[in-house]
Amino acid sequence: MPHFIRRLWACAILLISAASLAQASLQYCNTRSYVQLHLCLAVDTYYNTTSKATDLLATFGYQSFSAGGWTSVGLGSSMYGALVVIGYVHNGEPTLDLRQATGHFEPQSLPTLPQWTISSLAANTSGWFESSFHIYGYDSWLGAKGHNLGVQSFIWATSVAKPANKHSTAFSLAMHDDKGQFSFDLGAYSANNALSGSPQHAPAIHFGKKNDNVEDGGASVAAAGVPRAYVFYLHGVALVSGIMILYPAGALALRFTKLRPFRLHLYFQLGASMSCLVGFAAAGFAIRADPLRYLREPHVLLGLVILCGILLQNTLGWLHHRAYVNDAKNAFVTSAHILVGRFIIILGSANALLGLILARARPTTLVFLSTVFAVDVVVVSCIWLATRKRRDEEEKQEVGVPLLDDDSDGHDSHATSRM
Repeated sequence: MPHFIRRLWACAILLISAASLAQASLQYCNTRSYVQLHLCLAVDTYYNTTSKATDLLATFGYQSFSAGGWTSVGLGSSMYGALVVIGYVHNGEPTLDLRQATGHFEPQSLPTLPQWTISSLAANTSGWFESSFHIYGYDSWLGAKGHNLGVQSFIWATSVAKPANKHSTAFSLAMHDDKGQFSFDLGAYSANNALSGSPQHAPAIHFGKKNDNVEDGGASVAAAGVPRAYVFYLHGVALVSGIMILYPAGALALRFTKLRPFRLHLYFQLGASMSCLVGFAAAGFAIRADPLRYLREPHVLLGLVILCGILLQNTLGWLHHRAYVNDAKNAFVTSAHILVGRFIIILGSANALLGLILARARPTTLVFLSTVFAVDVVVVSCIWLATRKRRDEEEKQEVGVPLLDDDSDGHDSHATSRM
């Protein structure tokens, strides 16, 4: 009989555990990372009848196998505007910060952040960091109302570098070494499991539970089912090909080839310009949902300057060609066309490297593009030196031409006019 009771009690415990797990909060755990990171986030929402808003309860935990460093989870779809919860350990004390991401800059503690409380915070000897927190009025931050939360995106990031203490109340964070994203269907979850009344307990992380995310990884959807990562790949490849390869090739074809140099130059320039336009169109397609937020990004600002330079350079090239055909050379247009072209190659190459750094490209890719950048600088320098040398030789030949003038003062007068 006691044996039967023990078995019955064990079955009851299993059923209770299974039921609680089935009704558990939404959860996502990530174990794939370049820096050996195990991260979990469990979230729950409830409608606060007092504030007439939906609050978010969450438990955030991570296991980092590196000494020091920080890990964060962001409530948002991108690095701009996300509500970022950052966890790190300083002098053995676990710390949790709430900040707002401002693009490819360090997240800031701003006065517009929603009210929040931390219910638990701990880090054990094995390196597992876990904290539970409560964010009030989460739907207001999202711009939603009541239970209409829909599918919400989350981002995560981690760095092996220790936070630096820049003053007594805040820490400076190094740039992340790895990142990712996932999404929860909070709308469907809230409709099925909405809790009302007083605040509930923070959800627990169940390590054996399957992920509830509806989207995982770094390839978010830009529009019409097109992966955002592919759009950015197209953006990078098209602009690198146009600015760092085809434009320099066009300059070389004009200066150092004798077989129809103008046509080769024209073909290379047209190909480079079309490639750049494709790259800029891909960038516009990827960021069109909220383009104004990217205007604070140096990479985007430089890209806009380069785009204007490309349009100007093509216009100057057309004016230069018309003047050349009509035998009415315009020194200003010609010089401007050349200088703007050099500006595009140098600044465009530097901005391409900046974009790769912001995208956390692999070191081999950075080394390759840095080599191409160095070659471009050498090419532009050689063209500049060759042009200057040829101009000096033409001036010497012009001055050295004998002047067939019987007038004794003619030589001086012509020389003066040439000066």
